Amino acid sequence: MLTPRTWLTLAVGVSLLAVAVVVWQELDASTEGSAWTALDRARRSGDSIEEVERVRELCVGTSAEPWSSLELALALYRSGQPADIERGVQVARAASVEFQGEPVGKLLTEILAVLSTYSQG
Repeated sequence: MLTPRTWLTLAVGVSLLAVAVVVWQELDASTEGSAWTALDRARRSGDSIEEVERVRELCVGTSAEPWSSLELALALYRSGQPADIERGVQVARAASVEFQGEPVGKLLTEILAVLSTYSQG
């Protein structure tokens, strides 16, 4: 038979667990929202490659991660510098493999096809 003290301890434990779950979910949602907001801002403002790289790091582990890789590959390509274009190919290639099951995977594959047509001279 459980004593009132045991019931109280169980109730407090369950309440603390419920609060922890809610806080964790809120933090996770906040991280997701922050990643998408930062990615949208970088995309719209034409931020520097360094800023897009920072945003990509912010997006790791979120649903925005594949799209941040796409944005970085495009930013590198837009710079027009041969070294950046080559790096854009590397980023797109790695991301197309890592996110091949994601909707962005097809776009990354298409970007690779476009980037492969680039000629340095």
